[in-house]
Amino acid sequence: MGHNLVNADSADALAVEKIAGAFADAVGRALGDPHLSGVSGTHGSFAFCHTKADLNTAIANQKFSAATAHRYNILGKQNAVAPQLVDQMNGDFAAKTAAVASAKANVDRLNDLTNFKRIVAPFDGIVTSRGTDVGQLVNIGTQGATPLFTVADDSKVRIYVNVPQNYSAQVHPGMQATFTVPDYPGQTFKATLMANAQSVNMQSGTVLMQLQADNPDHKLKAGAYAQVSFDLPAAANTIQLPASALIFNQNGTSVATVGPNNRVVVRPVAIMQDMGTAVQVTGALTHHDHVIDNPPDSLRAGDEVRVTKAAPAAS
Repeated sequence: MGHNLVNADSADALAVEKIAGAFADAVGRALGDPHLSGVSGTHGSFAFCHTKADLNTAIANQKFSAATAHRYNILGKQNAVAPQLVDQMNGDFAAKTAAVASAKANVDRLNDLTNFKRIVAPFDGIVTSRGTDVGQLVNIGTQGATPLFTVADDSKVRIYVNVPQNYSAQVHPGMQATFTVPDYPGQTFKATLMANAQSVNMQSGTVLMQLQADNPDHKLKAGAYAQVSFDLPAAANTIQLPASALIFNQNGTSVATVGPNNRVVVRPVAIMQDMGTAVQVTGALTHHDHVIDNPPDSLRAGDEVRVTKAAPAAS
């Protein structure tokens, strides 16, 4: 007989993207509808024009240096100028060429940054948070900066749950699970286990599992808490007992049974699965044994006991 492993954890959207500022500018349009708008301003355009002018200056200097180097190369072949001057002019041309490449790289960089003045969501989804408003300065992305927007695709949700180590071998990718959320009491949702962390957290003694559930009607919300249940098969050669029947002492875990002549026989057991009020155990115990529930601390092996029938339930 199987049982449910129940654990509480959180759900998250299948895709969440935090969109940060990539260009220092002022927000010029309303940015908060499900569609992301652009930004406009003057700071970026001024820097771009200045850098483009630097590129044009570098190109003009390169052309003049190229013409000068060409003339000196001709004069050098005629031995009209010293070789030192020829090398100097060629070196100046190479330096001017490098300056053009550097100025062009700056223009390309600002060109790319300018493209960020229009913000485009990387996927279809919902804007779940907005960190800017009309008129605010959008700084170039720095570490720790507040994202402009958070976009979530909640057509599917991931559920993260921590499973105790002793159950982790029975929980494997592909198996089905059910879960509930406080928003919809009495309603059960289905999820599929997709992956697990393959490592035990030393602090909690649990293994992190990732499940995925369809969310076509967008009922499930990112960041919500969920209670997940796994239907685990019963372990082989186990017996289910009430947890109150267990005895814990210096000899380990055991149960007291009624043996021949109504004498107590203590049998060692090992807990295979703990279900709260009930446990599944294995050991020197059979289905025909009479287990003593709530044994007193003074009970010892060999003590004589009297078996009584349970009182009938009150009508």
